[in-house]
Amino acid sequence: MKITNTEDLRAELDKFSLEQERDRKEKEVNKEIAVLTETLSDINDTIGKLSPLADALKEASAVHIPKDVESQLITLAKAQGTLAADTFKSKVEATVKKAKMADKRVSIPLPAAYCLFIVFFFLAAFLGLVIAANIFLFHSMELLKLIGFSVGGMVVMCAAILYAGHQR
Repeated sequence: MKITNTEDLRAELDKFSLEQERDRKEKEVNKEIAVLTETLSDINDTIGKLSPLADALKEASAVHIPKDVESQLITLAKAQGTLAADTFKSKVEATVKKAKMADKRVSIPLPAAYCLFIVFFFLAAFLGLVIAANIFLFHSMELLKLIGFSVGGMVVMCAAILYAGHQR
């Protein structure tokens, strides 16, 4: 192939032959090997200098506790462990007691509770009207006394039941 153009000639001159390319890459690899070898020797020197410092640091950081102090620490740890266990036990017992108490409760739906409240309210209003009619129309206090004794007895019984339930 004959090259007549100067630009093509320059392009061909810039190209390396296979041997030249291999030699160039070999030089680059040898330079990198030399740099890595020097870095490795620097690292080894630094490790050699730091090794006595590491041993001294390990010795300085060791904690030496006398036997009497160690036994006092063990006794203190046992006392704290016992106190923590007792506190935990008392808290757990209180929680278990609350849970047992909760098992005795009866739960009703909210609409049913509203209905019961309304019925109770109107029954109390009706009873009040009956008592008022008895007093003002018939001028009799007998019905008021009868209802008063019944309500008083109910209050005393409720108080006794609540007191007995609180004692358990």
